[in-house]
Amino acid sequence: MIYRLRTRLGATSLEGFLVSRYGRAAALAFSVAVLIRLYNEIWSNTAVVGGYFGAPGSTAYIGAAVAFTLVTLAYSIKGGLRGSIVTDVAQALIFVGLVLVLAVWVIPEHGAARLLASGDWRLDAGLDLLLVAALQLFSYPFHDPVLTDRGFLARVRAMLASFVLAGVLGFVAIAAFGLIGVHASLEGLVGDGNVPAVVAQSMGLGAFFVMSVVMMSSTGSTLDSTFTSLARSLGRDLPRLRGGSASVRVGVLVMVAFAVLGNLPMIAGTDILKATTISGTMVVGLAPVFLFHGTRRHPLNFHLSFWTGLALGLLHAAGQVPPWARIGEGDYADLLGVNAWGLALCTLLFWLPVGHRGRVQ
Repeated sequence: MIYRLRTRLGATSLEGFLVSRYGRAAALAFSVAVLIRLYNEIWSNTAVVGGYFGAPGSTAYIGAAVAFTLVTLAYSIKGGLRGSIVTDVAQALIFVGLVLVLAVWVIPEHGAARLLASGDWRLDAGLDLLLVAALQLFSYPFHDPVLTDRGFLARVRAMLASFVLAGVLGFVAIAAFGLIGVHASLEGLVGDGNVPAVVAQSMGLGAFFVMSVVMMSSTGSTLDSTFTSLARSLGRDLPRLRGGSASVRVGVLVMVAFAVLGNLPMIAGTDILKATTISGTMVVGLAPVFLFHGTRRHPLNFHLSFWTGLALGLLHAAGQVPPWARIGEGDYADLLGVNAWGLALCTLLFWLPVGHRGRVQ
Protein backbone atom coordinates (compact mmCIF):
# COMPACT_ATOMS: atom_id res chain seq x y z
CA MET A 1 0.00 0.00 0.00
CA ILE A 2 2.83 2.41 0.79
CA TYR A 3 4.34 1.57 -2.61
CA ARG A 4 1.07 2.57 -4.32
CA LEU A 5 0.62 5.67 -2.17
CA ARG A 6 4.05 6.85 -3.29
CA THR A 7 4.00 5.83 -6.95
CA ARG A 8 0.34 6.32 -7.91
CA LEU A 9 -0.85 9.02 -5.52
CA GLY A 10 2.41 10.91 -4.93
CA ALA A 11 2.18 10.73 -1.14
CA THR A 12 5.24 11.66 0.89
CA SER A 13 3.78 10.56 4.25
CA LEU A 14 0.64 8.98 5.64
CA GLU A 15 -0.36 12.30 7.17
CA GLY A 16 0.06 14.00 3.80
CA PHE A 17 -2.13 11.39 2.14
CA LEU A 18 -4.86 11.87 4.75
CA VAL A 19 -4.74 15.67 4.43
CA SER A 20 -5.16 15.43 0.67
CA ARG A 21 -8.10 13.02 0.96
CA TYR A 22 -9.93 13.92 4.17
CA GLY A 23 -8.51 17.18 5.47
CA ARG A 24 -6.27 18.28 8.34
CA ALA A 25 -8.71 17.06 11.01
CA ALA A 26 -8.31 13.51 9.70
CA ALA A 27 -4.52 13.77 9.89
CA LEU A 28 -4.75 15.10 13.45
CA ALA A 29 -7.07 12.24 14.43
CA PHE A 30 -4.60 9.79 12.91
CA SER A 31 -1.82 11.41 14.94
CA VAL A 32 -3.81 10.66 18.10
CA ALA A 33 -3.75 6.96 17.24
CA VAL A 34 -0.03 7.14 16.49
CA LEU A 35 0.70 8.74 19.86
CA ILE A 36 -1.31 6.05 21.67
CA ARG A 37 0.73 3.41 19.89
CA LEU A 38 4.06 5.08 20.61
CA TYR A 39 3.16 5.55 24.27
CA ASN A 40 2.40 1.84 24.57
CA GLU A 41 5.64 0.96 22.79
CA ILE A 42 7.70 2.53 25.58
CA TRP A 43 6.40 0.68 28.63
CA SER A 44 5.89 -2.61 26.82
CA ASN A 45 9.53 -2.71 25.68
CA THR A 46 11.09 -1.54 28.94
CA ALA A 47 8.96 -4.11 30.79
CA VAL A 48 10.46 -6.86 28.64
CA VAL A 49 13.97 -5.83 29.68
CA GLY A 50 13.00 -5.48 33.33
CA GLY A 51 11.71 -9.06 33.33
CA TYR A 52 15.25 -10.37 32.92
CA PHE A 53 16.40 -8.74 36.15
CA GLY A 54 13.51 -9.31 38.54
CA ALA A 55 9.84 -10.04 39.07
CA PRO A 56 7.31 -7.41 37.88
CA GLY A 57 7.11 -4.62 40.43
CA SER A 58 10.41 -5.45 42.13
CA THR A 59 13.18 -2.91 42.59
CA ALA A 60 15.50 -4.78 40.22
CA TYR A 61 12.75 -4.99 37.58
CA ILE A 62 11.94 -1.28 37.68
CA GLY A 63 15.57 -0.21 38.04
CA ALA A 64 16.69 -2.21 35.00
CA ALA A 65 13.81 -0.90 32.91
CA VAL A 66 14.50 2.72 33.87
CA ALA A 67 18.26 2.36 33.26
CA PHE A 68 17.59 0.83 29.85
CA THR A 69 15.25 3.72 29.03
CA LEU A 70 17.86 6.32 29.96
CA VAL A 71 20.61 4.71 27.91
CA THR A 72 18.35 4.39 24.86
CA LEU A 73 17.05 7.92 25.30
CA ALA A 74 20.60 9.32 25.42
CA TYR A 75 21.75 7.85 22.12
CA SER A 76 18.37 8.55 20.49
CA ILE A 77 18.71 12.26 21.28
CA LYS A 78 22.24 12.27 19.94
CA GLY A 79 21.66 10.25 16.77
CA GLY A 80 18.05 11.04 15.82
CA LEU A 81 16.18 9.06 13.17
CA ARG A 82 19.31 8.43 11.10
CA GLY A 83 21.04 7.02 14.16
CA SER A 84 18.09 4.76 14.97
CA ILE A 85 18.19 3.32 11.46
CA VAL A 86 21.89 2.50 11.86
CA THR A 87 21.24 0.74 15.17
CA ASP A 88 18.26 -1.04 13.61
CA VAL A 89 20.61 -2.79 11.17
CA ALA A 90 23.02 -3.98 13.86
CA GLN A 91 20.27 -4.98 16.27
CA ALA A 92 18.33 -6.81 13.57
CA LEU A 93 21.37 -8.91 12.66
CA ILE A 94 21.95 -9.75 16.32
CA PHE A 95 18.29 -10.63 16.80
CA VAL A 96 17.96 -12.92 13.78
CA GLY A 97 21.29 -14.65 14.43
CA LEU A 98 20.70 -15.35 18.09
CA VAL A 99 17.06 -16.37 17.61
CA LEU A 100 18.28 -19.08 15.24
CA VAL A 101 20.81 -20.11 17.91
CA LEU A 102 17.98 -20.35 20.44
CA ALA A 103 15.89 -22.41 18.03
CA VAL A 104 18.76 -24.86 17.65
CA TRP A 105 19.06 -24.84 21.44
CA VAL A 106 15.39 -25.60 22.01
CA ILE A 107 14.58 -28.09 19.23
CA PRO A 108 16.72 -30.97 20.60
CA GLU A 109 14.94 -30.68 23.95
CA HIS A 110 11.73 -32.14 22.55
CA GLY A 111 12.41 -32.90 18.90
CA ALA A 112 11.02 -31.05 15.89
CA ALA A 113 8.12 -33.49 15.43
CA ARG A 114 6.80 -32.98 18.98
CA LEU A 115 7.21 -29.21 18.80
CA LEU A 116 5.30 -28.96 15.52
CA ALA A 117 2.55 -31.37 16.61
CA SER A 118 1.86 -29.73 19.96
CA GLY A 119 -1.29 -27.73 20.63
CA ASP A 120 -4.77 -27.85 19.14
CA TRP A 121 -6.33 -25.92 16.26
CA ARG A 122 -9.18 -24.38 18.26
CA LEU A 123 -10.46 -20.90 19.00
CA ASP A 124 -9.78 -21.35 22.71
CA ALA A 125 -6.25 -22.62 22.06
CA GLY A 126 -4.87 -19.50 20.39
CA LEU A 127 -6.68 -19.50 17.05
CA ASP A 128 -8.80 -16.58 18.27
CA LEU A 129 -5.70 -14.39 18.64
CA LEU A 130 -4.46 -15.46 15.20
CA LEU A 131 -7.79 -14.40 13.70
CA VAL A 132 -7.49 -11.03 15.47
CA ALA A 133 -4.13 -10.54 13.76
CA ALA A 134 -5.72 -11.35 10.39
CA LEU A 135 -8.51 -8.84 10.99
CA GLN A 136 -6.03 -6.12 11.96
CA LEU A 137 -3.87 -6.72 8.90
CA PHE A 138 -4.99 -3.54 7.12
CA SER A 139 -5.14 -1.24 10.13
CA TYR A 140 -2.54 -2.14 12.75
CA PRO A 141 0.64 -1.56 10.69
CA PHE A 142 -0.37 1.95 9.67
CA HIS A 143 -0.48 3.37 13.18
CA ASP A 144 3.03 2.10 13.88
CA PRO A 145 5.40 4.85 12.70
CA VAL A 146 8.40 2.74 13.73
CA LEU A 147 7.46 0.75 10.63
CA THR A 148 5.79 3.27 8.32
CA ASP A 149 8.35 6.08 8.74
CA ARG A 150 10.82 3.86 6.90
CA GLY A 151 8.40 3.45 4.04
CA PHE A 152 8.87 7.06 2.93
CA LEU A 153 12.61 7.55 3.52
CA ALA A 154 14.37 5.43 0.90
CA ARG A 155 13.92 5.30 -2.87
CA VAL A 156 10.70 3.52 -3.84
CA ARG A 157 12.30 0.36 -5.22
CA ALA A 158 14.76 0.13 -2.33
CA MET A 159 11.89 0.54 0.11
CA LEU A 160 9.87 -2.19 -1.59
CA ALA A 161 12.80 -4.62 -1.63
CA SER A 162 13.59 -3.85 2.01
CA PHE A 163 10.02 -4.42 3.17
CA VAL A 164 9.78 -7.73 1.30
CA LEU A 165 13.10 -8.93 2.72
CA ALA A 166 12.12 -7.76 6.21
CA GLY A 167 8.83 -9.62 5.90
CA VAL A 168 10.52 -12.89 4.97
CA LEU A 169 13.22 -12.60 7.64
CA GLY A 170 10.65 -11.47 10.19
CA PHE A 171 8.47 -14.50 9.49
CA VAL A 172 11.42 -16.87 9.90
CA ALA A 173 12.59 -15.15 13.09
CA ILE A 174 9.12 -15.07 14.66
CA ALA A 175 8.46 -18.71 13.78
CA ALA A 176 11.79 -19.71 15.32
CA PHE A 177 11.20 -17.53 18.37
CA GLY A 178 7.72 -19.03 18.70
CA LEU A 179 9.35 -22.38 19.45
CA ILE A 180 10.39 -20.89 22.78
CA GLY A 181 6.74 -20.45 23.68
CA VAL A 182 5.98 -24.03 22.59
CA HIS A 183 8.84 -25.24 24.75
CA ALA A 184 7.42 -23.29 27.71
CA SER A 185 4.01 -24.89 27.18
CA LEU A 186 5.44 -28.40 27.01
CA GLU A 187 7.46 -27.77 30.17
CA GLY A 188 4.51 -26.25 32.01
CA LEU A 189 6.30 -22.94 32.57
CA VAL A 190 4.28 -19.85 33.53
CA GLY A 191 5.67 -16.56 32.23
CA ASP A 192 3.67 -13.76 33.89
CA GLY A 193 3.53 -12.04 30.50
CA ASN A 194 7.24 -12.57 29.74
CA VAL A 195 7.63 -16.21 28.76
CA PRO A 196 11.09 -15.83 27.12
CA ALA A 197 12.63 -14.64 30.39
CA VAL A 198 11.18 -17.59 32.31
CA VAL A 199 12.34 -20.07 29.67
CA ALA A 200 15.83 -18.57 29.66
CA GLN A 201 16.08 -18.84 33.44
CA SER A 202 15.07 -22.50 33.27
CA MET A 203 17.77 -23.36 30.69
CA GLY A 204 20.83 -22.16 32.54
CA LEU A 205 23.20 -19.21 32.46
CA GLY A 206 24.24 -19.58 28.81
CA ALA A 207 20.69 -19.56 27.46
CA PHE A 208 19.77 -16.73 29.81
CA PHE A 209 22.65 -14.60 28.49
CA VAL A 210 21.78 -15.28 24.84
CA MET A 211 18.08 -14.57 25.43
CA SER A 212 18.90 -11.35 27.27
CA VAL A 213 21.03 -10.11 24.37
CA VAL A 214 18.31 -11.05 21.88
CA MET A 215 15.59 -9.20 23.75
CA MET A 216 17.69 -6.15 24.55
CA SER A 217 18.73 -5.79 20.92
CA SER A 218 15.12 -6.15 19.82
CA THR A 219 13.64 -3.81 22.42
CA GLY A 220 16.47 -1.31 21.99
CA SER A 221 15.83 -1.16 18.26
CA THR A 222 12.12 -0.54 18.84
CA LEU A 223 12.58 1.90 21.71
CA ASP A 224 15.04 4.23 19.98
CA SER A 225 12.81 4.24 16.90
CA THR A 226 9.85 5.05 19.14
CA PHE A 227 11.61 8.06 20.63
CA THR A 228 12.65 9.41 17.23
CA SER A 229 9.15 8.83 15.82
CA LEU A 230 7.68 10.76 18.74
CA ALA A 231 10.08 13.63 18.09
CA ARG A 232 9.22 13.56 14.39
CA SER A 233 5.47 13.49 15.03
CA LEU A 234 5.25 16.20 17.71
CA GLY A 235 8.29 18.25 16.74
CA ARG A 236 7.77 18.33 12.98
CA ASP A 237 4.62 16.73 11.53
CA LEU A 238 1.97 18.17 13.86
CA PRO A 239 3.41 21.72 13.84
CA ARG A 240 3.43 21.63 10.04
CA LEU A 241 -0.19 20.47 9.99
CA ARG A 242 -1.03 23.60 11.99
CA GLY A 243 0.98 25.76 9.61
CA GLY A 244 4.00 26.12 11.91
CA SER A 245 7.62 25.04 11.57
CA ALA A 246 9.60 22.09 12.86
CA SER A 247 11.55 22.36 16.12
CA VAL A 248 14.40 20.08 17.16
CA ARG A 249 14.16 21.39 20.72
CA VAL A 250 10.49 20.43 20.96
CA GLY A 251 11.38 16.99 19.62
CA VAL A 252 14.00 16.46 22.36
CA LEU A 253 11.61 17.63 25.08
CA VAL A 254 8.97 15.23 23.75
CA MET A 255 11.43 12.34 23.95
CA VAL A 256 12.23 13.14 27.57
CA ALA A 257 8.58 13.60 28.57
CA PHE A 258 7.50 10.31 27.02
CA ALA A 259 10.48 8.49 28.54
CA VAL A 260 9.12 9.47 31.96
CA LEU A 261 5.37 9.15 31.39
CA GLY A 262 5.71 6.12 29.14
CA ASN A 263 7.13 4.00 31.95
CA LEU A 264 4.23 4.53 34.36
CA PRO A 265 2.24 1.47 33.13
CA MET A 266 5.43 -0.62 33.44
CA ILE A 267 5.82 0.47 37.06
CA ALA A 268 2.15 -0.35 37.66
CA GLY A 269 2.70 -3.86 36.27
CA THR A 270 0.42 -3.79 33.22
CA ASP A 271 0.31 -6.94 31.04
CA ILE A 272 2.73 -6.55 28.12
CA LEU A 273 0.34 -7.99 25.53
CA LYS A 274 -2.17 -5.21 26.20
CA ALA A 275 0.18 -2.76 24.49
CA THR A 276 -0.64 -4.51 21.23
CA THR A 277 -4.25 -5.54 21.72
CA ILE A 278 -5.51 -2.20 23.06
CA SER A 279 -4.02 0.13 20.46
CA GLY A 280 -4.54 -2.42 17.67
CA THR A 281 -8.26 -2.51 18.39
CA MET A 282 -8.53 1.27 18.67
CA VAL A 283 -7.36 1.72 15.08
CA VAL A 284 -9.54 -0.90 13.42
CA GLY A 285 -11.38 2.03 11.81
CA LEU A 286 -8.29 2.75 9.71
CA ALA A 287 -8.73 -0.51 7.79
CA PRO A 288 -11.26 0.74 5.19
CA VAL A 289 -9.35 4.03 4.87
CA PHE A 290 -6.18 2.31 3.69
CA LEU A 291 -7.75 -0.78 2.12
CA PHE A 292 -9.78 1.44 -0.21
CA HIS A 293 -7.15 4.16 -0.45
CA GLY A 294 -7.77 4.63 -4.18
CA THR A 295 -11.30 5.90 -3.54
CA ARG A 296 -12.19 9.37 -2.31
CA ARG A 297 -14.86 9.51 0.35
CA HIS A 298 -16.35 12.38 2.31
CA PRO A 299 -14.25 13.45 5.33
CA LEU A 300 -17.19 12.48 7.53
CA ASN A 301 -16.78 8.88 6.37
CA PHE A 302 -13.23 8.88 7.68
CA HIS A 303 -14.26 10.26 11.06
CA LEU A 304 -17.24 7.93 11.45
CA SER A 305 -15.00 4.94 10.82
CA PHE A 306 -11.98 6.14 12.82
CA TRP A 307 -13.75 7.37 15.97
CA THR A 308 -16.05 4.34 16.07
CA GLY A 309 -13.00 2.09 16.07
CA LEU A 310 -11.37 4.19 18.80
CA ALA A 311 -14.53 3.98 20.93
CA LEU A 312 -14.68 0.19 20.53
CA GLY A 313 -11.03 -0.06 21.55
CA LEU A 314 -11.71 1.93 24.71
CA LEU A 315 -14.74 -0.27 25.41
CA HIS A 316 -12.54 -3.36 25.23
CA ALA A 317 -9.79 -1.76 27.34
CA ALA A 318 -12.39 -1.01 30.03
CA GLY A 319 -13.58 -4.64 30.00
CA GLN A 320 -17.09 -3.64 28.96
CA VAL A 321 -17.55 -5.88 25.90
CA PRO A 322 -21.10 -7.31 26.05
CA PRO A 323 -21.32 -11.14 26.20
CA TRP A 324 -23.24 -11.35 22.92
CA ALA A 325 -20.30 -9.80 21.05
CA ARG A 326 -17.83 -12.50 22.11
CA ILE A 327 -16.72 -15.05 19.52
CA GLY A 328 -15.71 -18.41 20.97
CA GLU A 329 -14.83 -19.24 24.57
CA GLY A 330 -11.08 -18.60 24.61
CA ASP A 331 -9.08 -15.97 26.47
CA TYR A 332 -9.43 -13.61 23.51
CA ALA A 333 -13.10 -14.17 22.72
CA ASP A 334 -14.00 -10.58 23.55
CA LEU A 335 -11.01 -9.24 21.61
CA LEU A 336 -11.95 -11.28 18.54
CA GLY A 337 -15.58 -10.20 18.81
CA VAL A 338 -14.76 -6.49 19.08
CA ASN A 339 -12.41 -6.66 16.10
CA ALA A 340 -14.74 -8.72 13.90
CA TRP A 341 -17.93 -6.76 14.56
CA GLY A 342 -15.99 -3.51 14.80
CA LEU A 343 -14.31 -3.98 11.42
CA ALA A 344 -17.69 -4.70 9.81
CA LEU A 345 -19.26 -1.62 11.43
CA CYS A 346 -16.36 0.70 10.56
CA THR A 347 -16.38 -0.48 6.94
CA LEU A 348 -20.13 0.12 6.73
CA LEU A 349 -19.74 3.65 8.13
CA PHE A 350 -16.88 4.36 5.72
CA TRP A 351 -19.16 3.56 2.78
CA LEU A 352 -22.18 5.34 4.22
CA PRO A 353 -23.51 7.67 1.46
CA VAL A 354 -22.95 10.97 3.26
CA GLY A 355 -21.09 12.51 0.32
CA HIS A 356 -18.94 11.59 -2.67
CA ARG A 357 -15.57 12.94 -3.83
CA GLY A 358 -14.94 10.96 -7.00
CA ARG A 359 -12.49 8.14 -7.72
CA VAL A 360 -8.71 8.42 -7.88
CA GLN A 361 -7.27 6.85 -11.01
